Amino acid sequence: MIPEMNMKLISSHLILILLSILFSAPFLWMISTSVKADDEIIHDPMVWIPELPNRVTDSPYLDFEGHPPRWRKPPSFPNQKDWGVFTDRLRDAMKNHISSLFLGNQWPFPRDPIEPALFIRADRDIEDYLWMAVNTRIPEGDWKKDDAPQLFVDRIQTDDVVKAWQKLYRSLSLAEIRLRNSSAQDIGVSAATDHKRIPYTIRDWEQPIQLARVEIDISSPEEQIDQVMVRFRGDASYHRLTANLEYQGKAAYRILAIILVH
Repeated sequence: MIPEMNMKLISSHLILILLSILFSAPFLWMISTSVKADDEIIHDPMVWIPELPNRVTDSPYLDFEGHPPRWRKPPSFPNQKDWGVFTDRLRDAMKNHISSLFLGNQWPFPRDPIEPALFIRADRDIEDYLWMAVNTRIPEGDWKKDDAPQLFVDRIQTDDVVKAWQKLYRSLSLAEIRLRNSSAQDIGVSAATDHKRIPYTIRDWEQPIQLARVEIDISSPEEQIDQVMVRFRGDASYHRLTANLEYQGKAAYRILAIILVH
């Protein structure tokens, strides 16, 4: 009699444990989702345990253009030297060195055709970030030497330039573009656009950059466009997209969509 009661007790506890696991699944999913990246939330297959995200050291909403890094004179810099003259000499020495690293065979990423010209245009921004990264590596005695600018430049590695450039030259890729009516129904879908890497934090870059120019066939000329859906993948920074639409006539039932980034 007692063993039979024990079996019933064990069975009932097992059922209760299984049911508790089942009913706790939504709560566990909620906890898991709260720490996921956006692409993990809608990932197929489902992701229960999110990956550790890349460390973001700079706020994506900080205006680097309005508040560029400051060059602070090191405490051990000799008082008898002119700090302004020294920084001018250092910038001149950095300019040629970082360009050679960018154009060299050790650069880890393929370069887009427009990158070299933009790299030259952004040289002062890159120098600012390299100053922030490298000045703490300089031994105190080196600041007193006549060739201090060259000693500073010699400590700049390719990885330093890569990190500085990635702060200015970000990546953004587009997928298809969808036109929807007021009922949220698709009335036109474009093919996937070409992926492009775009610069959007370089100082004095005032004109918006065209990301895509595609023609989209719509189902009927009577349809009214209520939404423009653009699927894109960007990095950990702020993006502002604008869509310009041009109607190309009732006979064609076609919309020209131009997607811009600011």
